[in-house]
Amino acid sequence: IRAGKDIVGAINFGYGDPPTDVNVIYRIAGKYKIPPKELEQQLNSYPSRPQYIIEMAKKRLSTAAKLLGAIVDWKRREERIQKKHLILDQKLEYQTAELNSARARVKLITEKAPALMDSVNRNGYIMDVTDYWLEVMGYGRDEVVGHHITEFMTEESRTKAISNDLPVFLEKGSLRNTEYQFRKKNGELLDVIFSAAAERDFRGKIVQSIAVLTDISDLKRTE
Repeated sequence: IRAGKDIVGAINFGYGDPPTDVNVIYRIAGKYKIPPKELEQQLNSYPSRPQYIIEMAKKRLSTAAKLLGAIVDWKRREERIQKKHLILDQKLEYQTAELNSARARVKLITEKAPALMDSVNRNGYIMDVTDYWLEVMGYGRDEVVGHHITEFMTEESRTKAISNDLPVFLEKGSLRNTEYQFRKKNGELLDVIFSAAAERDFRGKIVQSIAVLTDISDLKRTE
């Protein structure tokens, strides 16, 4: 029985006429404790099988062996596929855990870092900001998360961001040292240098970005 190129088993098939040699008959009779004359009579009464019956049996056994081999081969293939799926599932589970851990670290950084930082999605809507960002801007987190980042800019900076800088960011995945003016909740203006870097998915598509804002208000006032 072959499964692919491997031998996995065998089917035994005995055929032919009984022995006629007296010595052989006596040896068999002695082995199984049967009177030799009785065994000889039974052997003489045994009808020979026609050759076509033997050939038919051979073909049937050959077909059965091929079928059993195919079943074993199919089962092996199924087990290999299941093993591959298990490995892929384990890899996916590990990568998902790593991704969740990375996102948790990013969330911790974006909330607790002593800097003006924000995280926005591909469309520019705020996903999170640092506590320091909230402190400087004067907003509560629920007043910021889910809003478009340009809502907190002056009209001039909003136009510049949407018309000029956003297309560049979506193409290159980064934005460096761009000046914007933000408006605090109390109406005061905040001049910043804005830099952002994109996070991409496995297809290379931008899914979110992290931005750092450097306060240059004092510098602007001295100019």
